[in-house]
Amino acid sequence: MADKILYPHTSAGSDLYMIVFLGDTVYNGATFETLADANWANYDIGLNELGTISQLYSGTFPNVAAGIYDIIIYEVGGTAPEVGDERQAVLSSISWDGSDIIAAVTINTAVSSLNDIDASDVQSAMTSQGYTTGRAPNLDNLDQTLSTTESNIRGADSDDLKDISDQIDLISGTAGPGGDQVTLTLLEDDAVTPIAQASVWITTDQNGTNTIAGSLSTNSLGQVTFLLDDGLQYYRWARKDGVQFNNPRAFIADAD
Repeated sequence: MADKILYPHTSAGSDLYMIVFLGDTVYNGATFETLADANWANYDIGLNELGTISQLYSGTFPNVAAGIYDIIIYEVGGTAPEVGDERQAVLSSISWDGSDIIAAVTINTAVSSLNDIDASDVQSAMTSQGYTTGRAPNLDNLDQTLSTTESNIRGADSDDLKDISDQIDLISGTAGPGGDQVTLTLLEDDAVTPIAQASVWITTDQNGTNTIAGSLSTNSLGQVTFLLDDGLQYYRWARKDGVQFNNPRAFIADAD
C-alpha cells in the first residue's frame, strides 16, 4: 500500500518522528484529540532511515479514515519525544483515501534550489516505499503530461496562448491620430506574396519609443489601414512568427 511518508532530511543518523493532525486535533494512536502537552508521548510516529547514511526517512501513515491531514516532523532533542523538540518540516494537505496517500511527495525544505532535486531519485525512492503506480506522480512522464495539457488549451484553429495574446493586442490597437487613411501593404521577398495576419504598428521615431498607432493586423492581401497625416514621415514596425522584417522602415504617408 502507498501508506508511506518519505522525508529527505539534512543529515543521517537523526532520531525523527512525525505527528499527524486533523484540523486542530492530533492523532494519539487510537483517535484524534485536542493536543495536550502531557500526552505528547502518545502522538509520535517514528521515522526510520533507509540504509545508514541515505538521509531519507520513512514512516507509516496511521490507519485512519479518509480525509485531508497535516503532518509535522520533529527531531528528538533528548532521549525520547517531548514538548519542545525542534520542528523539521510541515507537510500540509496530505490527501488520504483510507488506505493510500494520494500523490503526496515530500521535498526536503533544506535544499538550496529545485535544481538540487533529482527527479529520478525521488521517483525511485517513492517506488521503493510502496507508492502505487498511478497514485504517486510519475516524474518521468512530466513532459508527456505537459504536452497533453498544451494540446488541450489550443483552439480548433491551433492557436496557442501567444497567438491569442497577439490577437487581443490587435483588437485593442488604435488606427492612429491622423486625419487621412493610409494603407500599407506587406509582401514577401518576392514582392508578390502578401503577408497576412502580421502585427503592424507605427511610431514617429526610429527608436520606437513613441507609438501612435497599432498594433493592427494585415488582411489576406497583406494590407492594413491607419489614420495618419498625409505627407509626414513615420516608421512602420511589423511582427509575425516565422517572418523576418526589416524594422523599422521609414515611409512618407500617402493618403488613399
